[in-house]
Amino acid sequence: GVTLAWQARCLRELVGDEPFVLLGHSGGGILAHALTRYLEEEDVLPAGVVLVDVYPLSRPMHVVWQNELSLGVFERKHQYVPMDDIRLTAQAHYGVMTGGFQAREIEAPTLVVRATEPLGRWDRDDDWRAGWELPHTAVDVPGNHFSVMAEHAGATAAAITAWLDDLV
Repeated sequence: GVTLAWQARCLRELVGDEPFVLLGHSGGGILAHALTRYLEEEDVLPAGVVLVDVYPLSRPMHVVWQNELSLGVFERKHQYVPMDDIRLTAQAHYGVMTGGFQAREIEAPTLVVRATEPLGRWDRDDDWRAGWELPHTAVDVPGNHFSVMAEHAGATAAAITAWLDDLV
């Protein structure tokens, strides 16, 4: 909808004819994938998309780790935009957007970056690590859902850079 159209317009203005890669962490990965799909329908072809520790809503992590996810966001609020009315409203809007998300095939190569440490207890038999239903390359990096983009950002960046180097 409107959010993707706005993001696509801003992105096209910013990058012009230069190649670009989209990256999203957590729910932002779902938005990065949706934006990639939107752009491809407009004949704008991203060179790739990177999904950092994305858990599709069909996976049980959102329920099992609900407290850990919420606490992690609030504990790191100094690293993000302030937790105010605007952010809470935006989060609600993105929640509605991602709630009905259906992953659809894209042309862009996709990298899924997975944390090697669970965010909380995992007593189930299935794999807790981030995953993606569509074709992708997966790489594991040190840290948990939050620390892959903070304390372990260097290792995450190195893994993404290695994948990007292979694209060229």
